[in-house]
Amino acid sequence: MKSTEPADYVQKVYAGVLGKTIGVYTGKPIEGRSNADIEKNFGEIWYYIHDRLNYPLVCPDDDLSGTFTFLRAIEDHQAGRDISSAQIGATWLNYLIENQTVLWWGGMGNSTEHTAWLRLMQGIAAPRSGSSQLNGQLVAEQIGAQIFIDGFAMVAPGDPQLAAHLAAEAGRVSHDGQAVYAAQALAAMESAAFVQSNMDRLFDIGLSVIPADSLIATIYHDVRNWAAAHGQDWRATLGKIQATYGYDRYGGGCHVIPNHAVMVMAWAHAPNDFQKALMIANTAGWDTDCNAGNVGCLMGIKDGLAGIHSGPDWQEPLADRLILPTAEGTHAISDALLQADLICRLGRQVMGWAPVSSSKNNARFHFTQPSARHGFMPDKQLAGENRIRVENPNGQLLIRFDHLARHVPTRVATPTFIQPDLLEYTGSAYALAATPTLYSGQQVRAQLAVVDGQDIQAGLYIRYYQPAEASHTPSRTPVLLGYAQSAARLLPAGEQHEISWVIPATQGWPIAQLGLYFQGPAGQGGSVAVDWIDWSGVPSVNFSGGAAAKVSRDGLLGWIASNDKLFARSHGQAPCIVSNRGVGLAHTGGRDWRNYRASARITTRLCDRVGLCIRYGGLYRYLAALYDHKAGQLQLVQQYDHCYRILAVHQVQWSLNQPQDLQVAATDDQLVAYLNGQQCLSAAIPVQPSGHSLRSGGIALLCDSGWATFDEISIAPLGNEI
Repeated sequence: MKSTEPADYVQKVYAGVLGKTIGVYTGKPIEGRSNADIEKNFGEIWYYIHDRLNYPLVCPDDDLSGTFTFLRAIEDHQAGRDISSAQIGATWLNYLIENQTVLWWGGMGNSTEHTAWLRLMQGIAAPRSGSSQLNGQLVAEQIGAQIFIDGFAMVAPGDPQLAAHLAAEAGRVSHDGQAVYAAQALAAMESAAFVQSNMDRLFDIGLSVIPADSLIATIYHDVRNWAAAHGQDWRATLGKIQATYGYDRYGGGCHVIPNHAVMVMAWAHAPNDFQKALMIANTAGWDTDCNAGNVGCLMGIKDGLAGIHSGPDWQEPLADRLILPTAEGTHAISDALLQADLICRLGRQVMGWAPVSSSKNNARFHFTQPSARHGFMPDKQLAGENRIRVENPNGQLLIRFDHLARHVPTRVATPTFIQPDLLEYTGSAYALAATPTLYSGQQVRAQLAVVDGQDIQAGLYIRYYQPAEASHTPSRTPVLLGYAQSAARLLPAGEQHEISWVIPATQGWPIAQLGLYFQGPAGQGGSVAVDWIDWSGVPSVNFSGGAAAKVSRDGLLGWIASNDKLFARSHGQAPCIVSNRGVGLAHTGGRDWRNYRASARITTRLCDRVGLCIRYGGLYRYLAALYDHKAGQLQLVQQYDHCYRILAVHQVQWSLNQPQDLQVAATDDQLVAYLNGQQCLSAAIPVQPSGHSLRSGGIALLCDSGWATFDEISIAPLGNEI
């Protein structure tokens, strides 16, 4: 094991994340189809085919959400190589909302992961939650364990034994037996791929971490022999797999055995060809997005960006975008390099390497890896007549444009929230739970330089949702009509310039895009290099307008809800939360919010407890000021995993159907509550035994066993509250 970080660690992780993402999004539209069906209708799958099926390219999928969510257990539990199944299981509970986020929620005994989640909710800790003893061998040996472990391999680069151990801890939350062996073999291969490029050697390393008499080991021996015998004829190998390891022999929703065999086949027949390996994994059929995602991740790590770029341009339509819905919105709108940064940060923790300071001051968008886009694409709706290209040849976003039109700026943008095409999309089994990443009141900064052209001006802009009625269309879905921009600034050629802008108020409507615009003399072309873009600060938002915008009957635009019902309008204009049993939460915001205040006018109709959460980090991690109707107390509380603590109490009468103004504020270590403008509670924020505390996070509305309305919801920087 290396004692210091290899120079290519970040780039190989980025290539692995990118390879996983490309594989999943290529295979998702044909998931579950047979080889015969795929070849009859599409031929060999050498590129994205989503448009042929009227399917969005970038959309929620469990293969990506689970991979990049469960890994957060390492950070959330301040753990390293000693992370346990029990801790990863607690992370499941913190981020998973039943029937909404991350998983395929197919029900007890039908979906392996749903079954495990139900066990966890019953108080059965991992690894027993995923055991064959409890759930039966068939349920325990479905495909999920290997789908979700790529991240655990990438935090253990060059250490296959450690990667296999981490994969087993993660896999046993929901799986057992052969499914865990498959995950261990894959993780060991991915870990070794950081330092080893020979596929036969990687196969041997994968076999070294699992029992020699396991069925997974037999698959490796069989498929490698068949591939060697059949040469270029991968279909002949597939025929042997279908006859020996097919779905007719291994039942359930999606068994690991047939699908792992397909992955080994893809690697064996295309050991050094990213494009061909993905083609085989996708054309072979069965669980195409899962198989191609794992295949692509290993190939990305092994052969790096050069292997991905040796074929068609996978990144131009993708722009590295990811959607990762969980109960906490920080990572919902993401991209491949953001997730690679997280994995590398956790990898340094696991491997005992020194933290690395960013050369660009830890900017959110830093573009340091060649080809990285951070989601930026030409804004086609607003780009006008200008021809524009977005590239990254050397660690900066290069924007090239030709023939500027008079009074028509050219624009590029990245998503900061769910885009309109997905709001209307209902064909997915996975919910679009997300919060924006950018809010009014935050300051955006960007550093850029003109590298070609003269008299070019640049500025920042946002696009945000507005009521559908403003568009004069019959659609009831909010539309992306809101637009605001900063003043343009002249950029003398050859110099670095920093531009900044405080995001204006949007009446609480979610900001869906952040962009850069460029303008200059008519007919002019040019190029601008963007070095980094970042934003910071506590938002200043009154949600009274946007909080009444519904996506569906039971959803508010820009909020993630874990309660039973969330109505946009009830008893007037105020949003209403209904929780039939236990705590229901509606959340917005991000993990980077630190010292701020949140307030709302709350009317309880019938409930046990009601209040406001602050520094929200998931369903089981938050601070709150809430009223307990049974105790007749306003309380400051901390929920931290399974530990619930009342920090301070104040006896007060809070009558049903009478609105109350509640405010909660936090500094670094102090929590304060105000009721109807009067400070009535304060408490120190406890630090956990691990040294971790709830240092930051968004807000949530809380209703326990009943229903309540919330009006005048707002957040703002601290004034003189504390």
